[in-house]
Amino acid sequence: MVLDPTNIIGVGNFGIVYKGIAKGEEIAVKGPSVDCPKSTFKAFVAEICILCHLGSHENIVEFVGAYTEEMRKGL
Repeated sequence: MVLDPTNIIGVGNFGIVYKGIAKGEEIAVKGPSVDCPKSTFKAFVAEICILCHLGSHENIVEFVGAYTEEMRKGL
C-alpha cells in the first residue's frame, strides 16, 4: 500500500482520511488523529472489529484491512 500523507480527503469523527493506493486501486485510508480522546479511539477500534467480522455487503464500501501494530500506544 502507498499512502500520501499530504493528500487528505477529509476529516471525520475518528480522525483524518487520506488517499492511498493498494493493489493498483485508489483507496481511502482512515486513521485516528494524534490527539483524539481515548473514547473516540476505542470507537474507532470497535468499527475496525465490526468491519472485520461483517464481510462483504453491497451497501458497504469494501474493507481492505487494518494496520494494528502500534495500536497499544493509543489505548
